[in-house]
Amino acid sequence: MLLWLIACTGEKSKTVDPPSLSVALSDTEVRAGQVNSSDALFGGTSAEGQIGDYKLYNNKAQFIIQNVRPSAYYIAQGGGLLDADFIRPSGEQGRDIIDEHTPMAGFGRILNPTSVSVVDDGESGEAVVRVLGNATAFELLEGAVENENMIPDKTMEFQVDYSLLPNSSLLKIETTIRWQDEAFSFQPANVILLGKEVIDIWNPGGGFKGESNNQWYGAVSHQNEVSLGLFPSADTFSYSVIQPLLADATPAMSGFDEMVDFETGTVHTFTHYVGVASDLATLTDQWYGMQEVTTEAVAGTVTSGSEALAGARVRLFDSDTDTQITMAISDENGTWSAEVPTGVSVSYQVSGRGNGIFYDLPRSAGWYGMYADTDVTNGLYASLQESSPDTSFAFAEGYGVADLNTDTLPMPSTLQVSLADGGTGMVLVDRLDTDNQSSLEQYPSRPNGFQAVGYIRDGDLELQVEAGEYRVIVHRGPECEFSETLIQVTEAEVVAIPVEFSCLDLPDGVYSLDPHAHAAPSADGRIGSVQRMLTHAAHGIDFHISTEHDHIADYTSLIEALKLDTMLQTIVGAEISPTLRGHHNAYPLTPNTSEVNNGALAWWSGWTTTTDLYTQIRNMLPTEGVIQANHPLGSSGLFDLGGYNLEMGTIQKPNFWASDFDVMELINDGSYQSYLPYYFNLLSRGHFVSPVSVSDSHGHANGVGINRTYAYAPIDGSEAEVLSAMKAGEVVASVGPYIHVLMNDQFAPGRTFVGAQTVDVELYHPSWMDIDTVSLYENGEIVESIEYIEGTLSFDISPVEDAHYAIAASGTFPMTPLYNNSPWAISGAFFVDVAGDGWTSPLSALE
Repeated sequence: MLLWLIACTGEKSKTVDPPSLSVALSDTEVRAGQVNSSDALFGGTSAEGQIGDYKLYNNKAQFIIQNVRPSAYYIAQGGGLLDADFIRPSGEQGRDIIDEHTPMAGFGRILNPTSVSVVDDGESGEAVVRVLGNATAFELLEGAVENENMIPDKTMEFQVDYSLLPNSSLLKIETTIRWQDEAFSFQPANVILLGKEVIDIWNPGGGFKGESNNQWYGAVSHQNEVSLGLFPSADTFSYSVIQPLLADATPAMSGFDEMVDFETGTVHTFTHYVGVASDLATLTDQWYGMQEVTTEAVAGTVTSGSEALAGARVRLFDSDTDTQITMAISDENGTWSAEVPTGVSVSYQVSGRGNGIFYDLPRSAGWYGMYADTDVTNGLYASLQESSPDTSFAFAEGYGVADLNTDTLPMPSTLQVSLADGGTGMVLVDRLDTDNQSSLEQYPSRPNGFQAVGYIRDGDLELQVEAGEYRVIVHRGPECEFSETLIQVTEAEVVAIPVEFSCLDLPDGVYSLDPHAHAAPSADGRIGSVQRMLTHAAHGIDFHISTEHDHIADYTSLIEALKLDTMLQTIVGAEISPTLRGHHNAYPLTPNTSEVNNGALAWWSGWTTTTDLYTQIRNMLPTEGVIQANHPLGSSGLFDLGGYNLEMGTIQKPNFWASDFDVMELINDGSYQSYLPYYFNLLSRGHFVSPVSVSDSHGHANGVGINRTYAYAPIDGSEAEVLSAMKAGEVVASVGPYIHVLMNDQFAPGRTFVGAQTVDVELYHPSWMDIDTVSLYENGEIVESIEYIEGTLSFDISPVEDAHYAIAASGTFPMTPLYNNSPWAISGAFFVDVAGDGWTSPLSALE
């Protein structure tokens, strides 16, 4: 303990009020302190800072260190770097992208803090926050494999000093390990989990696409809002076999030092730097200076149409080896610069191509952070409505890619899409002529094969594209027709595209849902929460169900702030995601903001049988609550993990099985063929489960809109009625069309009828969706198929024994150009009780 006692003697005693942590500082000042006001905090997709945490900042960058308190995501322990951003103009939304950070002493052994304090508030010229603690196992890793001995307990102590100098974008993280256990060897590391939904990894050597040389690690947000880097104190990081495992499992940026042999009493210190700035070149310039690397400047001014162009990306690379060095971004004057090591043969290439994805949001709209401070969140809501001209970032879209070592880009064309009804919609811009830049390395690929895509919130959207020949398609999902416009645009041309299309009138009481889709809070989400709401609204979905991995997310206020609440509702839920017991959605849930992850079930902290897991889930739900078995086959599916044997009707691994689910995914992003036999088998064995169709989308596309569940809620369409319909099987699972199935003039799915019946079927679909066959399933087998042309179809049913039925509609051809799937839909099952003595299942129950 001597090390820690000596360390503590440097702490200063203050008798005056602590200095403000929000006042602007000069280039000679730096400050550290405990946060006591919301105005010291900032937003971002991963913002979690709270009053009571610690802040270091100067004139360039700001960092939040978590106090000793539980936090969201998967590392509950404090003491880590929680939020980071560069200093922005007053009133601009923050852009934190750090989910979690922790130092690591061997695989999965992380910091467990006991105290956080200010060692130096900056008056000496350096601000220092110190964290003391010991080690604990990364609980998620042990819980994922249900092995509490996976990470052996070791006796050791951590001291982590976070220090910042004036006028620097680099936060120094100096970690001292005092080893008090038996001999052990490992690579000390810092691990940072990032918001995958807003960043692309950029690393020296490989850049955006290619292998990293491990010199340092970088990340750049999708539209130039922020750049982040992790740097070693040595010339390069060391390779670790753990690193790819972390990267595969999580959106991790991890830096490892060389292997260290620890003996009892060994004290080892290692230092890394985390930097945040507007571009990577700013960070590498400072890092080279710190490393005393001899450099030379490379600079230029990007122009387009004789005007300076801000927001262009400039990649600098070694022209002899094509090794990526760093990336700069042109400022409001079009200028850019970067320091590169002396003697390297440097070339550069300027890009204003953009990523081709447009959302109908103000330029200054912030990022929604689920766990951000309340005042920060209110500022985010306000930013969704009004655009501020004073943003510190820009993103050049539609300007193309310049020739090597030149700074001139052509002007883009502007497409002005306007919907006559002022509603939501989806824009697909398909290039018809040759796109010579489609295969360029180091630049974003075209979104889903289109030149550009856009999501309209309130009737109007502008998209910038390169000059060329295009087909512009505007639609609102599978319940509407679409508009198609062929255009030829030249540089700097502005083209107005007015759009008017008709939509189907579905029967009263029919509502569409997507009961499984992800956004920013999910570790594997690749889209922000704001953007997720826009994608669902643009496709005409009525109910969004929040199913974030291990987070309870309520997007009601966000939808209201986006002014989408007249067309899109949300049901609060979560996806419980144990690795060995399948993934399961649960809804509706009530967030508890006083608990970690809003009270989501922490399956990794005390695993048990799947039946007990379901009991825990059911205890969180109201009476009408739904448990949904997600993608039931495969490595994260309940049916395979439980060993469901179709032919024998047996469960081979009962410990990994539970029957208390109300709904199963029959269609997941268009796939249903392998799931369908299990659905019918469950029905035949007396398990009355409802089928649903979901996108399970983790990005802006990936089945959004076309994969939907229709629920029949004819009384008031309330959340309670929709949930009741889902539990009762009063649903249609669809990849495209809606099937309205009536028996005795009643909605048939989910109901039981007595004796012989006639089933009437009506199909609802737009003209671009070709349906050619309607089929009747009896006990899981097709017993009749009718060629579909138009109008109402009828099937006569007269079974000799009790049976279950479903109606399916299908089409042969893909639904291009809107969707790649062929249309298919199936009604929820309905039942015929031949003798009126109660329905009897045709097969024995599962064993």
